[in-house]
Amino acid sequence: MKIVTPLDNDFNFTECKKLYLKNEKYMNNICCFEDLINKSHFFSFYKNGELAACIYMVSENDKVYINGYSVRKNHLFNMQAVKRICSFYSTPIFAKTKNKTAEILLKKCGFKLLKTDSNGIKHLKKER
Repeated sequence: MKIVTPLDNDFNFTECKKLYLKNEKYMNNICCFEDLINKSHFFSFYKNGELAACIYMVSENDKVYINGYSVRKNHLFNMQAVKRICSFYSTPIFAKTKNKTAEILLKKCGFKLLKTDSNGIKHLKKER
């Protein structure tokens, strides 16, 4: 597993954006890709030299939220990536998702369901 951030010389903006646009309809984002890069802690993950996933951390209301996107059928690798990123933070980490696959992945990574909104958004939290 190789992790690259936008500050690294080998960060591939175009590749990460292309994968973002492919997954955008499944995500809860209200901003564009460029804002994600500039306003979050953004990490791209490579598996065997190929971009496999992107995970970003956003601060909102004094809480740290995790979100991301990946290539399809990459569940085990995504679990490893989420666990790795969570290990970088010493505070509780929160997540919001409508996506059932994302909810399952987060629960397998130690997140607990806090509540479900009337619009189906699940709120989860991982303690440190």
